[in-house]
Amino acid sequence: LGLDEPMWKQFGIYVWQALQGDFGISIRTREPVIDEIARFFPATLDALPQAQACIAACRQEVDADTVLRMQLAIEELFVNSVRYGRGQAAKSEMALSIRLSVHCAAGTARVCFEDSAPAFDPFADLHELRDALAQPLDSRREGGMCRLLVRELADDVSYEWRDGWNCIVLRFCTQKINSPESGSGV
Repeated sequence: LGLDEPMWKQFGIYVWQALQGDFGISIRTREPVIDEIARFFPATLDALPQAQACIAACRQEVDADTVLRMQLAIEELFVNSVRYGRGQAAKSEMALSIRLSVHCAAGTARVCFEDSAPAFDPFADLHELRDALAQPLDSRREGGMCRLLVRELADDVSYEWRDGWNCIVLRFCTQKINSPESGSGV
């Protein structure tokens, strides 16, 4: 780790590595810090294309089908946060913020979507929504199907209320992308 080096040298090594995009490993998540740097977005629908661009940026590492599933899931979460979280946030007199981080490695893509709206677990009552699908359309309660869609798009989901943020983690299993040099095509 270089802890035996003088402080000025440790700092110089850190700055050199940071200039190359290496910010080290997060103590909290044990993943590269660069992958954990979240992008913040205003809670407006105008910011949705920027959030989608964060997902599209992993096209080099993730197959097209997975990128589309990730983008659709984030679109649903983003729109619902803006439309419904903002209303809840306005009642509690706090500004709504959204942040997004994406990490792709070892055959999985992990997307962390967070908003500062009041606590709400979007996956808490999904069994009721699945049961409602068997009922005639006119007897179903309104809403909730987007949450079921997000759950079905991702291979694994988790929710946690942490430090005033709704933290939704979506994990996607990816297909391996073959490089042109390998001769196996895309």
